[in-house]
Formats: sequence, C-alpha cells, structure tokens
Amino acid sequence: MPNSLVPHWESAVARAREQRALDGGERDVLALILALVAEEDGAAVEDVSLWSVRYRLGDPEQLHQALSALLPGPLDHVATTVADGRQELKRIRIDDLIDEHGTFTGRADLEDLFTKEIEAVVRDRGAFVAPAPLEGRIWRRWAALQAPDGVSFEDTLTSEELAVHDAMGRDGGYVASGRTVFEHSVERLVQFLDRLLLPAVGAPSLSCEMLVTGGVHEGRSGLLNAVAWSVDDERRVCCEPPVSFTIRFDDRYGTADIAPADVMPLPQWDRGFSVVHAGQLMPMEWGACVLLAGPEPDASWQHSVITVLEDGWPVVNGRLVVLVPHQVDGQKPSGEQSAWLRDAYAWADEIISTRAPVPGAGALHEPGPAFDLEGASDRLILQMAMPNEATRQWAGQRAVPVAPTPADAAAAVLKRLGRGWRRQGGVRQVRLPVVRNYGFHQWRDALHQAGRVLDAATIDWAPRDPRRPEEASWWAITAQVRDPDELVTQELVVGRNDVLSLIAFRRRPVWTDSEVVLLRHPLSISAPPPITGPTRFPLRLPTVDFGGPLHVRGEYPDEGVSALICEAGLVIDRARIRSLGNRPESGLLAAQRRTFYLELTDGECEELQARRGACDGRAVAGAVEVHRVADLLSSPAARDALVDWATLGVIMRAVVPT
Repeated sequence: MPNSLVPHWESAVARAREQRALDGGERDVLALILALVAEEDGAAVEDVSLWSVRYRLGDPEQLHQALSALLPGPLDHVATTVADGRQELKRIRIDDLIDEHGTFTGRADLEDLFTKEIEAVVRDRGAFVAPAPLEGRIWRRWAALQAPDGVSFEDTLTSEELAVHDAMGRDGGYVASGRTVFEHSVERLVQFLDRLLLPAVGAPSLSCEMLVTGGVHEGRSGLLNAVAWSVDDERRVCCEPPVSFTIRFDDRYGTADIAPADVMPLPQWDRGFSVVHAGQLMPMEWGACVLLAGPEPDASWQHSVITVLEDGWPVVNGRLVVLVPHQVDGQKPSGEQSAWLRDAYAWADEIISTRAPVPGAGALHEPGPAFDLEGASDRLILQMAMPNEATRQWAGQRAVPVAPTPADAAAAVLKRLGRGWRRQGGVRQVRLPVVRNYGFHQWRDALHQAGRVLDAATIDWAPRDPRRPEEASWWAITAQVRDPDELVTQELVVGRNDVLSLIAFRRRPVWTDSEVVLLRHPLSISAPPPITGPTRFPLRLPTVDFGGPLHVRGEYPDEGVSALICEAGLVIDRARIRSLGNRPESGLLAAQRRTFYLELTDGECEELQARRGACDGRAVAGAVEVHRVADLLSSPAARDALVDWATLGVIMRAVVPT
C-alpha cells in the first residue's frame, strides 16, 4: 500500500517537530516510525507510545525493510556523496519552512542568500510529486535518509595532521562514515528515547557513572552507555524493567553488558573537592586524598582543616578527597566499616592526626579508629598546639612535621600535595610518591599497550628520594592486574626511574685494546664497605637518574646528558654523543636504561688517565678509571671482576666492530 502512511503523515510530522533536541534526519525517522506504528496498529498518531517506537528501533534492519515496503518511491534521486546528501537535507528543511510559514523566513536578506536553494526545492518537488504531492514529500525524505552519512573531516585527523591540513576550509568538510543517514539517525534516536524512558521507570539515566557490584567486573566503574529493554513481541512494545545495562569502563575503553542487579549509580561528587565519611563510597577518581586520623568525632579542628584545604586546593589535576573516619552523625565507625578504614589508611596520600602513637604501633592516647601512624610517618603531619617531650622526640626522629594549628597543618599538607596527580580506578590506590615516579608510568603504559589494566594495588615499599622528597626513588607494589580475557592476576612489581649511562671509550685497531671510562661504585651488594673489606669496588659506567615524565620528549634530555658529561669528568660538545637505544634494566625491574656512547680523542683519554695517576691509585668512590676491554673480560675469578655482566654486555655492544 504505497499511500498507507499519507493519512498519518501530517500528525506524525507535527509530533516529531515537538522534539526540538533532534536534528532534521532524526525527526524524519521519528515521523516515519510514528506513521508506521499508527498504520500497523490502527491507532491515532497521538496515541502511539514511545515504548512502541523504541520497540521498532530495536531492530533497525527490520524497520528499514518495513519502511522500504511502504515507500518504493523514485529512489534514483538518492544522493551518492556526503556533500550532496547534506545539501538535500538542507533543502528539505527549507521546504519545511516554506510549508509551515508560507515563506522562507520573512527576512529578505536571508531569502536572497538561499534563493538558489529555494529554487531547487521548488524545482525538485516535481520529481517527488508522485500520485499526490504529500506522498512525494514522504518519498523525498525517505530518499534523503539513504544518503551516506558524514563525519567532520577534522574528527578523522590526529592533532599532528590537523596542524598541517587546512585543505577543506574552515568548517573542515565531511567524509563518509560508512553508514547511511538513516542508520546514524536511528542510533541517535535510540539514545534520545532511552534518556526519556530510563528516568520514567526509576532507572539511572544514560551517561550516569555506575559501579559494578557483582560478577567478574566487580569493583570497576564506568558510564551507562546503553540499555536493553524487556520486550512484548505480541503487543510490539518495549517494557520495563531493563534486561541489561551496557557499561563503558573508565579504566579501559571497553564495554560489557551487566545485569541491573549487579550495578549501582555513584553519587554526583563535586569535581573539585569532596568530603567522605566512614562507610560512604569513595570517588572513583581524584587528584589527591587526605585522611583526618584524629580520634575526636565531629571535632572543630577537622572543620578548620577542611575549610583551608578546600580554599587552597588547585583543581587543575582533579578533586581533593578528604576522608573522615567517623560517620556523618559523628558516631564511631561500626565493625562493618573496617574495610573502609583499611582502604582509607592505605590510599591516603597524606594523613593529619591530633595524636602521636604511644609505644605500640597504632595505639592512640584516646579511643578511636586505630591507624598505624608509626608505619605512615613519611606521610604524616601532627596537629598539636603543645606537644609533650615524648611526642617531640618521636616526631623529630622520624622527620614528622608538627603544626600548632589546624590551618598550619592544612597548609603543610597542601604544600606536600602540590598539584596532585589525576588517578582513577585501581591507580587511586597508588600514592603520590610512586605515581610521580617516571618508572611507574612506563610500567602502566606497557600494561595499557598489552590491553591490561591495574585493578588494585598495595604499596609494599616506597622510600623517598632525598633529592626529590615528593617522589619515591624506588617502589614495590603488589598489583592486581586484569587481562583482556578478564582474568585477574596478582603480581609483585619493583620499579625505579630510568637511568642514562654513557660509554666513553678510545677506539683501538684491535677492539679488545679499546679503553673504557668507568667509575667506582660507592657501595654495592657485591662489594663490602671499605671498613670491613678491601678497597676494590665493582666499577660502573657514568650514570645519572632520568627522573621525570616531563623528560620523555625528544631522543634524550639535555639535562641528563649534561649530568652524564659532568659525572664522567669530561668537557666535550654534546653533539658528539650518540644513542644506543633503550633496554629494560632487568626482566624483574620496571625500569629502562638509556645508553649513549662517546668516542674519546687520544688527548681526552690521556687526561683522564693522568687524573687517575694523580690519585696514587687510591680507591675513592666516584673516582674515574680507564680500563682496557681485554682486562674487563679476563678477570680470573668472580670476586675479582671489574664490572658485572650487564655492564660488560653493553660495553661490548658499543666497542665491538659491526
């Protein structure tokens, strides 16, 4: 029945126009579905429910077939390019305005601007008149929906390509997305209807942040991306309750269908600052986290600290979360909240307490949540107006700051937090000193490249770097890692910053006669201190720490190369240094060694040897030595070896002819 939609069309178009949030193509699809349902169900368009429309959208292919059977119009006019399709949609919109208002806009200047388009609309109507003008216009919209859909040309480019591509003008142009306008409009219309229907049945809305509470994805969070509804095929309607939610996870750009019983909506935390009490859900993302560990519930000092923290926190790297180990009503946490207290202590970047531990780890002078403040002295600040002698001695031995007022304690915390570091998911459980370590980010990037994510972490060891107190020089964590097949494994990961090493050598015709610059180790596992053993230390290459994510750009950092030259005791042009590339320090260590080499002149090598002779051969830690490769290879016993195997291997790579 080619004309079966005509009686319902004007009512369907009028109802579709009420949805101002939809674009022209989406309103056309909605109008077609409303007319189709009204025809198939024998109902008025006004009585067609959105549940019936959503049912048809559940199977786009079947919907397309049903509409094609009713609209076999002159589809030889279908646009074959994105540009032609967009032009046709614009003409249809002008056609709507002419029909609705009798003129284009009533503004002569705009009418002149679109004169050609208006003329094309009037001219093209002839091809779509068909048996009746109204049916022809339905055909025309259906034909326009078969045109290829386009995406902005700029959206298909990387940032580097955008910098060099300006060939398609200021608006960027459009390229085919591989779908038709109909398919794109159906997808958008599904999202639009779900945004209306989900709140109507008391379910979370689309794009709501959700926490998975059961199943293999338990503990992960993400956005509610789509919903699958129950269906009544006999009545041809969707109905409540939802069958499943599609969650797009935050930690990895993947999705999973989760039963509604296994998810819960997360609170809408403030994006810059949040206070979380015992038992409440912690935000899934933050830039820094502070625990107020004093035993007094609802104390005035806590309010003062919170006020100063909120006023002084820079939001540039995410929210600051303040954890209060008491319930909102001031009551002590219950036994069921012990896991919350354990996580709060383990995850907090900084801890403020009004009591120092008495003898015995974790004990406080007053009853309250017991935290091992002894084990958290590197991230602890005491807020005490008049500490006693025992407290001053305890704090002095552990370098724990003592602040006389809550405002001073909060200011000290803000100074140590700096700008924080945005973390989400399992990375929240890794405290700032480790997160600031460049080696941690290299390890995490390697996880992402392998399709793996960090689900949870426990910091086992993270000594502060004396040169950079805000950062851990080494770190060890017990990590729970989720594989692409959703299998979760536990791993012990040890890491540190990358290091830069320099192989400075004088090349000889026989490569084993080549001479290499080495330095004495101040101390190592394989060499006892000079007080208890001989003065020979294993030798090492000139090496400096490569400590900071800001240094990753470029082949190597100028600062690091300058430090290498300085450590080797050389005065040379940095342009002479060549890279040997990167390699892992060890299969058991999350760190890279970046190696460079420098061919010395005879004069430079003799100067270094003379410097060694001036020291009378004394084994001074850090002293420069020059050794033949043959001597490094010919150590008769392991205890007499000048260098370890790893150092010997990298030296061979530089000096052996290729």
